[in-house]
Amino acid sequence: MQFSELLKIHISSLAPGNHPDILGDGFLFHKNPVYRAVKSMATKGGASFTEATTQYLLMPFNQLDEIVRLKQIPYVPAARLMNELEAKHPGIFGLEQMPMPESYHLHEAAHVIADACCASVVAETISEKILRALLCESFANTVDALACGYADSDLHRLFIQQNSYMKPAAELSSCLARVRATRGAEFTFRLMLSSYVNANFLREPVSAEPGPLHDDILALHEMVQELDPLFRVTTTQNYFQLQGFPGEVYDLLDFGFAGLLLRSDFADAVTAMARALNVPIERQSDK
Repeated sequence: MQFSELLKIHISSLAPGNHPDILGDGFLFHKNPVYRAVKSMATKGGASFTEATTQYLLMPFNQLDEIVRLKQIPYVPAARLMNELEAKHPGIFGLEQMPMPESYHLHEAAHVIADACCASVVAETISEKILRALLCESFANTVDALACGYADSDLHRLFIQQNSYMKPAAELSSCLARVRATRGAEFTFRLMLSSYVNANFLREPVSAEPGPLHDDILALHEMVQELDPLFRVTTTQNYFQLQGFPGEVYDLLDFGFAGLLLRSDFADAVTAMARALNVPIERQSDK
């Protein structure tokens, strides 16, 4: 799509509170409830969106602690860059000839929210600290994925791709939409969160249950497992070393995290994460 077309849509979608430098920010804020919930919750919690630094662009995982501590969420000003090019060379460039760098502020904003949701988690042992960290990472992964479930057009999927780690295909969006429509938002949230927790702990996903959504759930499991295993191992190992956790990554991840997740403080953190996305939670007494 040509820069001129994208910029026209981008500008026409902007409203007070949307960011003019973030490509598609207004469009996503108004049309994507996950994107809107994350940006609104992060801002309500005191976070601000700031232009990405060189340090972040080169080594994003090394900046995570600072992002969460300062609540300063980095973005790439793709709309501004496109506007500057379009002003100098009107009608010449499109994303096919001149791809714009992607902005991962949706993922980083989710990290800020996840940290707040985990404020009451008691993490004293290395295993507890690792679970807290990977639960927060899995929530950020889940946010990226769930946003795709509302992308009902090529344009919507393009804006999601420009502002998250996901490259949403139409079939992925359809799978998520079908699961959400059939089983509800809470089931879909917990399905994706648990799938990413397993993936980040380098485990296989839980088998898809028999039923009419078997193929969709299996496809979502496969999508989660497409996270590059080598990248996951290397990045996780580096992060653990930065946190001062000694040992090899496989040894550090070798504990009963699933049982620990059932502990009340971790369970409450998961519920808080769901509520941050405006997911209706069924109370235990209603089950």
